[in-house]
Amino acid sequence: MPKDFGVTGRDRTWNLYAQSFLSANHDFLNALGIQHELKADRDQVNLYLWPSGSVGAVPLLSPVTRNIVGGLIVEPRFGWNGIGPMLNKMALRQNLWVK
Repeated sequence: MPKDFGVTGRDRTWNLYAQSFLSANHDFLNALGIQHELKADRDQVNLYLWPSGSVGAVPLLSPVTRNIVGGLIVEPRFGWNGIGPMLNKMALRQNLWVK
């Protein structure tokens, strides 16, 4: 007789939990232009997040309590020390602030 009696895999309530997580954090994810995809199969739930052209930080809410339980930070792909040094390198600083 099979050990699992035909019932295997993960608890399916994680599907609803993951959907609730996305619902609770919808506005925050949209503020940064974060695209997402939820893939569930027999053994696991995967949530994929892709950044857009925006950088910033947003809180992440618990889908159960709607309290802040973490955060998401989107940094530039290539580090920078602020906009001033970047504008200096591009020789735009004089053009923008000197009248």
